[in-house]
Amino acid sequence: MYKLTTFALTTAMMLSAQVAGFNKAEEGAGKSRPESHDALSKTRQALGGEERLQAIRTVRASGTFRRALSGKERTGDFDLYFMSPSRYKKIEAGAISGDAQMTLVQVLNQDQAWSRVNLGVSDVQVAVGPGNANSESQGSRKQLRADFTRHLLALLLASPASGALTITEAGDYNLAGVQTSAFDLKGPDEFAARIFVDAKTFLPVRMSYVGRPAAITVTQAEPAEVKTIEKKIDVTFSDYRPVGGVMLPHRFRAEADGALIEEFETREYHLNSKAVTAHDFDR
Repeated sequence: MYKLTTFALTTAMMLSAQVAGFNKAEEGAGKSRPESHDALSKTRQALGGEERLQAIRTVRASGTFRRALSGKERTGDFDLYFMSPSRYKKIEAGAISGDAQMTLVQVLNQDQAWSRVNLGVSDVQVAVGPGNANSESQGSRKQLRADFTRHLLALLLASPASGALTITEAGDYNLAGVQTSAFDLKGPDEFAARIFVDAKTFLPVRMSYVGRPAAITVTQAEPAEVKTIEKKIDVTFSDYRPVGGVMLPHRFRAEADGALIEEFETREYHLNSKAVTAHDFDR
């Protein structure tokens, strides 16, 4: 059993989750092996080593995304910001119809959470909803914290300082011909996920959890969350490249029942950039 406590010490894409109902026939029956307790330390070394990981205080990532929504595919650009110990910001911008654009901003600033949706055409932007920035409900804050944790796990094998995780070994699995070691992670707010590490490269290749894929719809009044059925979600990590001495995945693909939920392609990462400050997470 292990503990994850600091921002960049030890290791998502996006909802409150519970590990359950894993498909053993598809992934192979889990079984423990004596050397599996070394997998996490080898993974941290493969990602860049303890010294480099612990030195990371801020991360900024930008790129493009595509998402399956109501039978259609949406595309756009994204920006992600992380700041130790517990600040997270996600911005997504894309076309919703013709020349109309929507920008969604979601922020977790320590124990505060807020969001804003802007609609516009060309350079004209209008905030949707009763105010420029709406405080999130307890459920939304829980979702953002889980989202934040999953991103840190995917990138740095880390968790927020405010959300220490307990890790237990979950055995060996064969994922489409790739031998992996699996670990179950549990934390505050009923957070749970399973992460799979490649037995050869020791890099994370998949995270699985059970949750409700989030979707946003815009009405004439204000944006609303579309309720979806809870299901098992698999997020695969690929296209690892070195950034400042740290190996980071540049492609994330989330699927449920074999169908695409969303995919993110990262153009660039910035680690410990002085341009990322606490003010970036203010309303």
